[in-house]
Amino acid sequence: MLEYFYLFIAHLLGDGLFSWRLKDAKRHSLFYLGIHSAVYAIVVAVFLYTFMNPHFALWKVVVLLLSHFIIDYWKCYIVKNDGSINKRNLCYTFVDQILHLTALIIIVLL
Repeated sequence: MLEYFYLFIAHLLGDGLFSWRLKDAKRHSLFYLGIHSAVYAIVVAVFLYTFMNPHFALWKVVVLLLSHFIIDYWKCYIVKNDGSINKRNLCYTFVDQILHLTALIIIVLL
C-alpha cells in the first residue's frame, strides 16, 4: 500500500511541481506538451524504479508518456481548458487527474 502513496507523490511531482513552468506553454504548443509528458514519465519512472522495482519496465514508462500526452492533449486541445478557475475547467481538471491516476494504477498492476 505504501507503494501507491509513493506513486501518488511521483504523480504530484511530475504533473505539477517539476512541470509548473510548462503549464501555459503546453496549452499552445504540442512540443511543450511533449516535454511536459516526458518530464512526467521520467519522474514516475524514477519512483517506479526506486520504490517499486519489480514493477519497473521500460514499456510501462513509454505507455505512461503516451497516455499522459493523450490525456493532456484532450484537456488542452479538445475541450480547451484554458487553466482559469471556473466550474467547467475544474470539472475537466478533476476528470484529467482521475484518468492519470487510473493509468498509473493500471500500469502498476500489469
